[in-house]
Amino acid sequence: MRGQGANIGSSGSFRRQNIVDHDMEPELKVHSYDKNKASDPASIPELTDWLTSTATLQVPELEAKVKQFHYVECSDHQRLELLDWIRPLLSNTAYAVRATIADGKLPLPDHVLTHIDGLGRVYAIMADLYKGTIMSLASRVLQNAEDSQKSRKVLHEDLILACYGAIHFLAGQLRTIYEGYKPTPDGIWHEIHHIYNYSRFILDISCNSGINEEKIRDEFFLIEHIYKRSLLLGLCNPYHFPVVAFGELNRTLNKWAHLCKLERNIRSVEQRCMFSVDTESDYPAVPVLSHSGDLATSDRFSVLCTKALVNALKHEVDSMAHEAFEGPTKDVSEKDMHRLEMYRRLIMNWGKHPVRQDARHDREGRCEAVAGYSQIMKKMGGMLVTAIKKDPLNDQLCSTIIDASEMGYQVEMHTDSDTRFNIGDMIAIRDEKHLDQWSLAIVRWARYTTRKYIRAGTFIMGWQAERYRLQMELSSDQTIDVMSVSGTSNFPSGKKILLVPCGIYRPGRIMELIGGESHRIVARNLIMSGSDFDVIDYKLLN
Repeated sequence: MRGQGANIGSSGSFRRQNIVDHDMEPELKVHSYDKNKASDPASIPELTDWLTSTATLQVPELEAKVKQFHYVECSDHQRLELLDWIRPLLSNTAYAVRATIADGKLPLPDHVLTHIDGLGRVYAIMADLYKGTIMSLASRVLQNAEDSQKSRKVLHEDLILACYGAIHFLAGQLRTIYEGYKPTPDGIWHEIHHIYNYSRFILDISCNSGINEEKIRDEFFLIEHIYKRSLLLGLCNPYHFPVVAFGELNRTLNKWAHLCKLERNIRSVEQRCMFSVDTESDYPAVPVLSHSGDLATSDRFSVLCTKALVNALKHEVDSMAHEAFEGPTKDVSEKDMHRLEMYRRLIMNWGKHPVRQDARHDREGRCEAVAGYSQIMKKMGGMLVTAIKKDPLNDQLCSTIIDASEMGYQVEMHTDSDTRFNIGDMIAIRDEKHLDQWSLAIVRWARYTTRKYIRAGTFIMGWQAERYRLQMELSSDQTIDVMSVSGTSNFPSGKKILLVPCGIYRPGRIMELIGGESHRIVARNLIMSGSDFDVIDYKLLN
Protein backbone atom coordinates (compact mmCIF):
# COMPACT_ATOMS: atom_id res chain seq x y z
CA MET A 1 0.00 0.00 0.00
CA ARG A 2 2.99 2.26 -0.45
CA GLY A 3 1.98 5.74 -1.49
CA GLN A 4 -1.46 5.65 0.14
CA GLY A 5 -2.06 7.76 3.19
CA ALA A 6 -4.77 8.18 5.75
CA ASN A 7 -6.32 11.58 6.34
CA ILE A 8 -7.06 12.29 9.98
CA GLY A 9 -9.88 14.62 11.00
CA SER A 10 -9.08 18.05 12.34
CA SER A 11 -10.24 16.97 15.78
CA GLY A 12 -7.33 14.53 15.75
CA SER A 13 -9.22 11.98 17.82
CA PHE A 14 -10.46 8.44 17.34
CA ARG A 15 -13.50 7.20 19.23
CA ARG A 16 -13.13 3.83 20.88
CA GLN A 17 -14.88 1.19 18.84
CA ASN A 18 -18.00 -0.03 20.59
CA ILE A 19 -17.45 -3.72 20.13
CA VAL A 20 -20.00 -4.75 22.74
CA ASP A 21 -22.53 -5.03 19.95
CA HIS A 22 -25.23 -7.61 20.51
CA ASP A 23 -25.66 -8.04 16.76
CA MET A 24 -21.97 -8.70 16.22
CA GLU A 25 -21.23 -12.03 14.59
CA PRO A 26 -17.94 -13.21 13.13
CA GLU A 27 -17.68 -12.65 9.37
CA LEU A 28 -15.34 -15.46 8.41
CA LYS A 29 -14.99 -17.70 5.39
CA VAL A 30 -14.31 -21.41 5.85
CA HIS A 31 -13.28 -23.21 2.69
CA SER A 32 -14.78 -26.57 1.81
CA TYR A 33 -12.43 -29.51 1.33
CA ASP A 34 -12.80 -32.64 -0.73
CA LYS A 35 -13.27 -35.42 1.79
CA ASN A 36 -11.79 -37.90 -0.68
CA LYS A 37 -8.46 -36.03 -0.63
CA ALA A 38 -8.13 -36.29 3.13
CA SER A 39 -6.66 -39.29 4.89
CA ASP A 40 -9.14 -41.95 5.96
CA PRO A 41 -11.53 -40.66 8.66
CA ALA A 42 -10.35 -41.40 12.17
CA SER A 43 -11.79 -41.35 15.66
CA ILE A 44 -10.64 -39.02 18.43
CA PRO A 45 -8.55 -41.75 20.15
CA GLU A 46 -6.88 -42.63 16.83
CA LEU A 47 -6.05 -38.99 16.09
CA THR A 48 -4.79 -38.44 19.63
CA ASP A 49 -2.53 -41.48 19.38
CA TRP A 50 -1.23 -40.31 15.99
CA LEU A 51 -0.52 -36.81 17.30
CA THR A 52 1.42 -38.06 20.31
CA SER A 53 3.53 -40.50 18.29
CA THR A 54 4.47 -38.36 15.28
CA ALA A 55 7.38 -35.90 15.38
CA THR A 56 7.42 -34.59 11.80
CA LEU A 57 5.84 -35.27 8.41
CA GLN A 58 6.38 -34.32 4.80
CA VAL A 59 4.09 -31.45 3.81
CA PRO A 60 1.75 -33.48 1.51
CA GLU A 61 1.21 -36.11 4.24
CA LEU A 62 0.57 -33.43 6.85
CA GLU A 63 -1.86 -31.59 4.56
CA ALA A 64 -3.92 -34.76 3.99
CA LYS A 65 -3.89 -35.63 7.68
CA VAL A 66 -4.91 -32.16 8.88
CA LYS A 67 -7.97 -32.25 6.62
CA GLN A 68 -9.26 -35.16 8.73
CA PHE A 69 -9.96 -32.74 11.54
CA HIS A 70 -12.72 -31.16 9.45
CA TYR A 71 -14.65 -34.44 9.45
CA VAL A 72 -13.99 -36.05 12.83
CA GLU A 73 -17.10 -36.23 15.01
CA CYS A 74 -16.37 -34.30 18.20
CA SER A 75 -17.43 -31.29 20.25
CA ASP A 76 -15.92 -27.85 19.69
CA HIS A 77 -14.04 -28.16 22.98
CA GLN A 78 -12.58 -31.54 21.94
CA ARG A 79 -11.59 -30.15 18.54
CA LEU A 80 -9.69 -27.29 20.19
CA GLU A 81 -7.81 -29.76 22.38
CA LEU A 82 -6.90 -31.88 19.35
CA LEU A 83 -5.77 -28.87 17.33
CA ASP A 84 -3.53 -27.76 20.18
CA TRP A 85 -1.59 -31.02 19.78
CA ILE A 86 -0.84 -30.26 16.11
CA ARG A 87 1.17 -27.09 16.74
CA PRO A 88 4.50 -28.76 17.72
CA LEU A 89 4.20 -31.15 14.75
CA LEU A 90 3.50 -28.30 12.34
CA SER A 91 6.33 -26.25 13.84
CA ASN A 92 8.79 -29.12 13.22
CA THR A 93 7.57 -29.53 9.65
CA ALA A 94 7.86 -25.78 8.99
CA TYR A 95 11.42 -25.81 10.33
CA ALA A 96 12.30 -28.70 8.00
CA VAL A 97 10.79 -26.87 5.00
CA ARG A 98 12.74 -23.69 5.71
CA ALA A 99 15.94 -25.69 6.07
CA THR A 100 15.64 -26.58 2.35
CA ILE A 101 15.77 -22.94 1.26
CA ALA A 102 19.62 -22.93 1.35
CA ASP A 103 20.98 -19.69 -0.15
CA GLY A 104 17.46 -18.48 -1.02
CA LYS A 105 18.40 -17.24 -4.48
CA LEU A 106 15.51 -16.36 -6.76
CA PRO A 107 13.83 -17.79 -8.71
CA LEU A 108 13.44 -20.43 -6.01
CA PRO A 109 13.95 -24.06 -7.10
CA ASP A 110 10.64 -25.77 -7.92
CA HIS A 111 10.85 -28.22 -5.01
CA VAL A 112 11.43 -25.38 -2.50
CA LEU A 113 8.55 -23.32 -3.89
CA THR A 114 6.31 -26.41 -3.81
CA HIS A 115 7.15 -27.02 -0.13
CA ILE A 116 6.55 -23.37 0.83
CA ASP A 117 3.22 -23.31 -1.04
CA GLY A 118 2.20 -26.59 0.62
CA LEU A 119 3.12 -25.26 4.06
CA GLY A 120 0.96 -22.21 3.37
CA ARG A 121 -1.98 -24.47 2.50
CA VAL A 122 -1.56 -26.37 5.78
CA TYR A 123 -1.64 -23.08 7.70
CA ALA A 124 -4.79 -22.08 5.77
CA ILE A 125 -6.49 -25.41 6.61
CA MET A 126 -5.60 -24.98 10.28
CA ALA A 127 -6.96 -21.43 10.24
CA ASP A 128 -10.18 -22.75 8.67
CA LEU A 129 -10.56 -25.30 11.46
CA TYR A 130 -10.30 -22.57 14.07
CA LYS A 131 -12.57 -20.21 12.11
CA GLY A 132 -15.22 -22.92 11.86
CA THR A 133 -14.98 -23.45 15.61
CA ILE A 134 -15.35 -19.69 16.21
CA MET A 135 -18.57 -19.59 14.18
CA SER A 136 -19.95 -22.68 15.90
CA LEU A 137 -19.23 -21.29 19.38
CA ALA A 138 -20.31 -17.73 18.51
CA SER A 139 -23.86 -18.84 17.78
CA ARG A 140 -24.16 -19.85 21.45
CA VAL A 141 -22.71 -16.69 23.03
CA LEU A 142 -25.85 -14.57 23.00
CA GLN A 143 -28.41 -17.37 22.72
CA ASN A 144 -27.51 -18.95 26.05
CA ALA A 145 -27.83 -15.91 28.27
CA GLU A 146 -29.49 -18.04 30.96
CA ASP A 147 -26.57 -20.47 31.22
CA SER A 148 -24.67 -20.64 34.46
CA GLN A 149 -21.68 -18.39 34.88
CA LYS A 150 -19.44 -21.47 34.85
CA SER A 151 -20.83 -22.59 31.46
CA ARG A 152 -20.46 -19.11 30.00
CA LYS A 153 -16.89 -18.90 31.31
CA VAL A 154 -15.96 -22.16 29.53
CA LEU A 155 -17.67 -20.94 26.36
CA HIS A 156 -15.81 -17.61 26.40
CA GLU A 157 -12.50 -19.33 27.12
CA ASP A 158 -13.03 -21.69 24.18
CA LEU A 159 -13.92 -18.77 21.92
CA ILE A 160 -10.84 -16.77 22.81
CA LEU A 161 -8.68 -19.88 22.27
CA ALA A 162 -10.29 -20.36 18.86
CA CYS A 163 -9.59 -16.70 18.01
CA TYR A 164 -5.96 -17.18 19.03
CA GLY A 165 -5.61 -20.29 16.87
CA ALA A 166 -7.23 -18.64 13.85
CA ILE A 167 -5.12 -15.48 13.92
CA HIS A 168 -1.96 -17.49 14.72
CA PHE A 169 -2.33 -19.66 11.62
CA LEU A 170 -3.45 -16.80 9.37
CA ALA A 171 -0.25 -15.02 10.44
CA GLY A 172 1.71 -18.18 9.63
CA GLN A 173 0.05 -18.33 6.21
CA LEU A 174 1.02 -14.69 5.60
CA ARG A 175 4.66 -15.44 6.34
CA THR A 176 4.75 -18.31 3.82
CA ILE A 177 3.13 -16.07 1.19
CA TYR A 178 5.82 -13.44 1.64
CA GLU A 179 8.57 -16.09 1.77
CA GLY A 180 7.28 -17.41 -1.55
CA TYR A 181 7.04 -13.85 -2.99
CA LYS A 182 3.37 -14.36 -3.89
CA PRO A 183 0.49 -11.84 -3.76
CA THR A 184 -1.64 -12.06 -0.61
CA PRO A 185 -4.93 -13.93 -1.14
CA ASP A 186 -8.14 -11.91 -1.16
CA GLY A 187 -9.75 -11.54 2.25
CA ILE A 188 -6.85 -12.57 4.49
CA TRP A 189 -6.27 -9.12 5.99
CA HIS A 190 -10.00 -8.51 6.45
CA GLU A 191 -10.21 -11.73 8.48
CA ILE A 192 -7.13 -10.89 10.57
CA HIS A 193 -8.69 -7.52 11.46
CA HIS A 194 -12.04 -9.12 12.18
CA ILE A 195 -10.72 -11.90 14.43
CA TYR A 196 -8.77 -9.37 16.48
CA ASN A 197 -11.86 -7.19 16.92
CA TYR A 198 -14.02 -10.20 17.74
CA SER A 199 -11.57 -11.26 20.45
CA ARG A 200 -11.94 -7.77 21.96
CA PHE A 201 -15.70 -8.30 21.86
CA ILE A 202 -15.34 -11.59 23.80
CA LEU A 203 -13.12 -9.89 26.38
CA ASP A 204 -15.67 -7.08 26.84
CA ILE A 205 -18.72 -9.31 27.24
CA SER A 206 -16.79 -11.45 29.72
CA CYS A 207 -16.09 -8.34 31.80
CA ASN A 208 -19.71 -7.22 31.54
CA SER A 209 -20.94 -10.67 32.58
CA GLY A 210 -18.92 -10.63 35.78
CA ILE A 211 -16.76 -13.55 34.65
CA ASN A 212 -13.28 -13.80 36.15
CA GLU A 213 -11.58 -13.05 32.86
CA GLU A 214 -7.89 -13.44 33.83
CA LYS A 215 -7.31 -16.40 31.50
CA ILE A 216 -9.31 -14.73 28.73
CA ARG A 217 -7.36 -11.50 29.17
CA ASP A 218 -4.02 -13.35 29.03
CA GLU A 219 -5.07 -15.07 25.81
CA PHE A 220 -6.24 -11.74 24.36
CA PHE A 221 -2.80 -10.20 24.98
CA LEU A 222 -1.28 -13.05 22.94
CA ILE A 223 -3.80 -12.35 20.15
CA GLU A 224 -2.97 -8.65 20.23
CA HIS A 225 0.75 -9.43 19.99
CA ILE A 226 0.17 -11.58 16.88
CA TYR A 227 -2.04 -8.85 15.42
CA LYS A 228 0.60 -6.15 15.94
CA ARG A 229 3.29 -8.46 14.59
CA SER A 230 1.18 -9.15 11.48
CA LEU A 231 0.49 -5.45 10.88
CA LEU A 232 4.20 -4.65 11.18
CA LEU A 233 5.08 -7.47 8.79
CA GLY A 234 2.63 -6.15 6.21
CA LEU A 235 3.96 -2.60 6.64
CA CYS A 236 7.67 -3.41 6.33
CA ASN A 237 7.65 -4.05 2.56
CA PRO A 238 8.24 -7.82 3.01
CA TYR A 239 8.95 -8.36 -0.70
CA HIS A 240 12.03 -6.17 -0.16
CA PHE A 241 13.74 -8.77 2.06
CA PRO A 242 15.69 -11.86 0.98
CA VAL A 243 13.95 -15.09 1.92
CA VAL A 244 16.86 -16.09 4.18
CA ALA A 245 16.20 -12.93 6.24
CA PHE A 246 12.67 -13.93 7.26
CA GLY A 247 13.89 -15.90 10.27
CA GLU A 248 15.69 -12.84 11.65
CA LEU A 249 12.74 -10.63 10.68
CA ASN A 250 10.35 -12.94 12.56
CA ARG A 251 12.57 -12.85 15.67
CA THR A 252 12.69 -9.05 15.42
CA LEU A 253 8.89 -8.86 15.27
CA ASN A 254 8.53 -11.19 18.26
CA LYS A 255 11.03 -9.15 20.27
CA TRP A 256 9.87 -5.62 19.47
CA ALA A 257 6.18 -5.71 18.41
CA HIS A 258 4.93 -5.07 21.96
CA LEU A 259 6.43 -1.57 21.82
CA CYS A 260 3.92 -0.32 19.26
CA LYS A 261 0.44 0.71 20.43
CA LEU A 262 -3.05 0.47 19.00
CA GLU A 263 -4.85 3.69 19.90
CA ARG A 264 -8.51 4.63 19.64
CA ASN A 265 -8.40 7.96 21.45
CA ILE A 266 -5.75 9.98 19.63
CA ARG A 267 -5.58 13.63 20.68
CA SER A 268 -3.00 14.69 18.12
CA VAL A 269 -1.45 13.08 15.10
CA GLU A 270 1.96 13.11 13.51
CA GLN A 271 3.02 12.35 9.97
CA ARG A 272 5.59 9.84 11.17
CA CYS A 273 5.23 6.62 13.13
CA MET A 274 1.43 6.52 12.75
CA PHE A 275 -0.68 4.21 10.61
CA SER A 276 -4.43 4.15 10.15
CA VAL A 277 -5.96 0.67 10.56
CA ASP A 278 -9.30 0.14 8.82
CA THR A 279 -10.93 -3.00 10.20
CA GLU A 280 -13.14 -3.33 7.11
CA SER A 281 -10.18 -3.22 4.72
CA ASP A 282 -8.23 -6.01 3.07
CA TYR A 283 -4.78 -4.53 3.70
CA PRO A 284 -2.78 -4.06 6.92
CA ALA A 285 -2.82 -0.25 7.37
CA VAL A 286 -1.86 2.99 5.62
CA PRO A 287 0.47 5.74 6.85
CA VAL A 288 -1.03 8.88 8.32
CA LEU A 289 0.19 11.54 5.90
CA SER A 290 -1.99 14.58 6.61
CA HIS A 291 -4.31 16.14 9.17
CA SER A 292 -7.30 16.73 6.89
CA GLY A 293 -10.29 14.52 6.23
CA ASP A 294 -12.84 12.87 8.46
CA LEU A 295 -11.76 9.33 9.32
CA ALA A 296 -12.10 10.19 12.99
CA THR A 297 -15.88 9.94 12.84
CA SER A 298 -15.87 6.22 12.08
CA ASP A 299 -15.67 3.51 14.75
CA ARG A 300 -13.92 1.12 12.42
CA PHE A 301 -10.58 2.99 12.45
CA SER A 302 -7.73 2.86 14.93
CA VAL A 303 -4.15 4.11 14.86
CA LEU A 304 -1.03 1.97 15.10
CA CYS A 305 1.66 4.08 16.79
CA THR A 306 5.22 2.89 16.18
CA LYS A 307 7.20 5.73 17.79
CA ALA A 308 8.54 3.75 20.77
CA LEU A 309 9.38 0.82 18.49
CA VAL A 310 11.25 3.02 15.99
CA ASN A 311 13.16 4.77 18.79
CA ALA A 312 14.21 1.40 20.24
CA LEU A 313 15.43 0.24 16.83
CA LYS A 314 17.37 3.50 16.34
CA HIS A 315 19.08 2.94 19.68
CA GLU A 316 19.89 -0.64 18.63
CA VAL A 317 21.34 0.55 15.30
CA ASP A 318 23.50 3.16 17.05
CA SER A 319 24.73 0.55 19.52
CA MET A 320 25.49 -1.99 16.77
CA ALA A 321 27.28 0.61 14.62
CA HIS A 322 29.36 1.82 17.59
CA GLU A 323 30.36 -1.73 18.52
CA ALA A 324 31.15 -2.65 14.90
CA PHE A 325 33.00 0.44 13.75
CA GLU A 326 34.27 2.17 16.88
CA GLY A 327 34.83 -0.70 19.31
CA PRO A 328 38.24 -2.11 20.20
CA THR A 329 38.10 -4.92 17.60
CA LYS A 330 36.41 -2.91 14.84
CA ASP A 331 35.34 -6.23 13.35
CA VAL A 332 31.84 -6.84 12.01
CA SER A 333 30.49 -10.04 10.51
CA GLU A 334 28.49 -10.18 7.29
CA LYS A 335 25.49 -11.39 9.33
CA ASP A 336 25.71 -8.36 11.63
CA MET A 337 25.91 -6.01 8.63
CA HIS A 338 22.78 -7.59 7.15
CA ARG A 339 20.95 -7.21 10.47
CA LEU A 340 22.08 -3.59 10.69
CA GLU A 341 20.77 -2.92 7.18
CA MET A 342 17.49 -4.69 7.99
CA TYR A 343 16.96 -2.50 11.07
CA ARG A 344 17.69 0.62 9.01
CA ARG A 345 15.04 -0.41 6.49
CA LEU A 346 12.52 -1.19 9.23
CA ILE A 347 13.08 2.25 10.76
CA MET A 348 12.38 3.78 7.36
CA ASN A 349 9.23 1.75 6.71
CA TRP A 350 7.76 1.96 10.22
CA GLY A 351 8.79 5.54 10.90
CA LYS A 352 9.35 7.76 7.89
CA HIS A 353 6.71 6.44 5.45
CA PRO A 354 8.83 6.56 2.26
CA VAL A 355 6.82 7.40 -0.86
CA ARG A 356 8.03 6.87 -4.42
CA GLN A 357 8.97 10.21 -5.97
CA ASP A 358 9.85 9.23 -9.53
CA ALA A 359 7.30 8.00 -12.05
CA ARG A 360 7.90 4.75 -13.89
CA HIS A 361 7.04 4.60 -17.57
CA ASP A 362 6.06 1.50 -19.52
CA ARG A 363 8.87 0.28 -21.71
CA GLU A 364 9.11 -2.60 -24.10
CA GLY A 365 12.43 -4.27 -24.61
CA ARG A 366 14.87 -6.89 -23.43
CA CYS A 367 17.97 -6.77 -21.33
CA GLU A 368 20.73 -9.06 -20.16
CA ALA A 369 21.22 -9.33 -16.39
CA VAL A 370 24.14 -10.68 -14.36
CA ALA A 371 23.64 -10.85 -10.58
CA GLY A 372 26.13 -11.02 -7.72
CA TYR A 373 29.28 -9.01 -7.04
CA SER A 374 31.75 -11.80 -7.84
CA GLN A 375 29.80 -12.94 -10.93
CA ILE A 376 29.75 -9.38 -12.26
CA MET A 377 33.49 -9.06 -11.79
CA LYS A 378 34.05 -12.32 -13.70
CA LYS A 379 31.67 -11.28 -16.46
CA MET A 380 33.05 -7.80 -16.98
CA GLY A 381 36.80 -8.39 -16.98
CA GLY A 382 39.18 -5.65 -18.12
CA MET A 383 39.42 -2.24 -16.48
CA LEU A 384 36.14 -0.73 -17.61
CA VAL A 385 32.66 -2.06 -16.92
CA THR A 386 31.70 -1.12 -20.45
CA ALA A 387 31.34 -3.57 -23.32
CA ILE A 388 34.16 -3.05 -25.82
CA LYS A 389 32.00 -4.45 -28.61
CA LYS A 390 28.27 -4.78 -29.08
CA ASP A 391 27.87 -8.49 -28.36
CA PRO A 392 24.30 -9.80 -28.79
CA LEU A 393 22.27 -10.44 -25.64
CA ASN A 394 22.71 -13.83 -23.98
CA ASP A 395 19.26 -15.49 -24.17
CA GLN A 396 19.85 -17.52 -21.00
CA LEU A 397 20.45 -14.30 -19.05
CA CYS A 398 17.68 -12.27 -20.70
CA SER A 399 14.78 -10.50 -19.01
CA THR A 400 11.87 -8.44 -20.30
CA ILE A 401 11.80 -4.77 -19.33
CA ILE A 402 8.36 -3.90 -17.92
CA ASP A 403 8.93 -0.25 -17.04
CA ALA A 404 11.75 2.14 -16.25
CA SER A 405 12.54 5.45 -14.60
CA GLU A 406 15.60 7.49 -13.75
CA MET A 407 15.85 5.44 -10.56
CA GLY A 408 15.75 1.96 -12.06
CA TYR A 409 14.08 -0.82 -14.02
CA GLN A 410 11.31 -3.31 -13.36
CA VAL A 411 12.17 -6.53 -15.19
CA GLU A 412 10.47 -9.90 -15.59
CA MET A 413 12.32 -13.15 -16.10
CA HIS A 414 11.38 -16.77 -16.67
CA THR A 415 12.03 -19.03 -13.71
CA ASP A 416 14.43 -21.21 -15.73
CA SER A 417 16.69 -18.21 -16.40
CA ASP A 418 20.37 -18.57 -15.58
CA THR A 419 20.16 -15.25 -13.73
CA ARG A 420 19.69 -16.05 -10.05
CA PHE A 421 19.70 -13.38 -7.39
CA ASN A 422 18.93 -12.43 -3.82
CA ILE A 423 17.16 -9.29 -2.76
CA GLY A 424 20.02 -6.88 -2.11
CA ASP A 425 22.34 -8.37 -4.74
CA MET A 426 24.25 -6.18 -7.15
CA ILE A 427 22.94 -6.68 -10.68
CA ALA A 428 24.52 -5.55 -13.96
CA ILE A 429 22.02 -4.76 -16.73
CA ARG A 430 22.71 -4.36 -20.44
CA ASP A 431 19.76 -2.90 -22.34
CA GLU A 432 19.27 -3.99 -25.96
CA LYS A 433 19.12 -0.29 -26.86
CA HIS A 434 22.61 0.25 -25.42
CA LEU A 435 24.54 -2.95 -26.06
CA ASP A 436 27.88 -1.28 -25.36
CA GLN A 437 26.96 -0.20 -21.82
CA TRP A 438 26.42 -2.05 -18.55
CA SER A 439 24.47 -0.30 -15.78
CA LEU A 440 25.02 -1.29 -12.17
CA ALA A 441 21.98 -1.64 -9.92
CA ILE A 442 20.80 -3.31 -6.72
CA VAL A 443 17.79 -5.64 -6.57
CA ARG A 444 15.22 -3.93 -4.34
CA TRP A 445 12.24 -6.31 -4.44
CA ALA A 446 10.82 -9.36 -6.19
CA ARG A 447 7.44 -11.02 -6.65
CA TYR A 448 6.11 -13.90 -8.71
CA THR A 449 3.46 -12.98 -11.28
CA THR A 450 2.78 -16.62 -12.20
CA ARG A 451 4.43 -19.91 -11.34
CA LYS A 452 6.82 -19.48 -14.28
CA TYR A 453 7.62 -15.76 -14.11
CA ILE A 454 9.09 -13.50 -11.47
CA ARG A 455 9.50 -9.72 -11.50
CA ALA A 456 12.22 -7.71 -9.83
CA GLY A 457 12.62 -4.01 -9.14
CA THR A 458 16.10 -2.50 -9.35
CA PHE A 459 17.69 0.73 -8.15
CA ILE A 460 20.32 2.13 -10.52
CA MET A 461 23.61 2.92 -8.78
CA GLY A 462 25.43 4.05 -11.91
CA TRP A 463 25.05 4.14 -15.68
CA GLN A 464 28.82 3.92 -15.94
CA ALA A 465 31.33 2.15 -13.74
CA GLU A 466 35.09 1.82 -13.63
CA ARG A 467 37.03 -1.05 -12.14
CA TYR A 468 39.91 -0.48 -9.70
CA ARG A 469 42.13 -2.43 -7.35
CA LEU A 470 42.02 -1.53 -3.67
CA GLN A 471 44.93 -2.11 -1.32
CA MET A 472 43.31 -2.33 2.11
CA GLU A 473 46.43 -2.59 4.25
CA LEU A 474 49.19 -0.20 3.23
CA SER A 475 51.77 -2.63 4.61
CA SER A 476 50.51 -5.48 2.40
CA ASP A 477 50.58 -6.11 -1.35
CA GLN A 478 47.16 -7.83 -1.34
CA THR A 479 44.45 -6.06 -3.34
CA ILE A 480 40.77 -6.63 -4.13
CA ASP A 481 38.48 -5.64 -7.02
CA VAL A 482 36.25 -2.60 -6.44
CA MET A 483 34.27 -0.25 -8.68
CA SER A 484 33.49 3.42 -8.83
CA VAL A 485 30.18 4.51 -10.37
CA SER A 486 29.01 7.67 -12.09
CA GLY A 487 26.28 8.97 -14.35
CA THR A 488 23.42 8.93 -11.83
CA SER A 489 21.78 11.40 -9.47
CA ASN A 490 20.60 8.61 -7.17
CA PHE A 491 23.45 9.17 -4.71
CA PRO A 492 24.33 12.42 -2.90
CA SER A 493 25.91 14.90 -5.32
CA GLY A 494 29.58 15.71 -4.95
CA LYS A 495 30.37 12.35 -3.34
CA LYS A 496 33.09 10.02 -4.58
CA ILE A 497 31.46 6.59 -4.56
CA LEU A 498 33.01 3.13 -4.31
CA LEU A 499 31.34 -0.28 -4.46
CA VAL A 500 33.31 -2.70 -2.28
CA PRO A 501 32.80 -6.28 -1.03
CA CYS A 502 31.11 -6.69 2.36
CA GLY A 503 33.45 -6.50 5.34
CA ILE A 504 35.84 -3.91 3.88
CA TYR A 505 34.26 -0.71 5.17
CA ARG A 506 35.53 0.95 8.35
CA PRO A 507 35.00 4.68 8.90
CA GLY A 508 38.34 6.49 8.67
CA ARG A 509 40.12 3.52 7.11
CA ILE A 510 43.05 4.61 4.92
CA MET A 511 43.56 2.59 1.72
CA GLU A 512 45.27 2.78 -1.66
CA LEU A 513 43.06 3.04 -4.78
CA ILE A 514 44.92 1.70 -7.81
CA GLY A 515 43.85 2.46 -11.39
CA GLY A 516 45.67 4.39 -14.09
CA GLU A 517 47.17 6.21 -11.13
CA SER A 518 47.33 5.37 -7.44
CA HIS A 519 45.64 7.50 -4.80
CA ARG A 520 45.57 7.24 -1.06
CA ILE A 521 41.97 7.54 0.17
CA VAL A 522 40.07 7.54 3.45
CA ALA A 523 36.67 5.84 3.84
CA ARG A 524 33.92 8.14 5.07
CA ASN A 525 30.24 7.10 5.19
CA LEU A 526 28.40 3.84 4.59
CA ILE A 527 25.69 4.91 2.13
CA MET A 528 24.07 1.56 1.38
CA SER A 529 24.62 -2.09 2.23
CA GLY A 530 23.73 -4.89 -0.19
CA SER A 531 23.77 -8.64 0.29
CA ASP A 532 27.41 -9.02 -0.77
CA PHE A 533 28.68 -5.46 -1.20
CA ASP A 534 28.67 -2.02 0.42
CA VAL A 535 28.40 1.44 -1.12
CA ILE A 536 30.71 3.93 0.57
CA ASP A 537 31.96 7.42 -0.12
CA TYR A 538 35.60 8.38 0.25
CA LYS A 539 37.97 11.35 0.24
CA LEU A 540 41.27 11.68 -1.61
CA LEU A 541 44.27 12.24 0.64
CA ASN A 542 46.75 13.14 -2.12
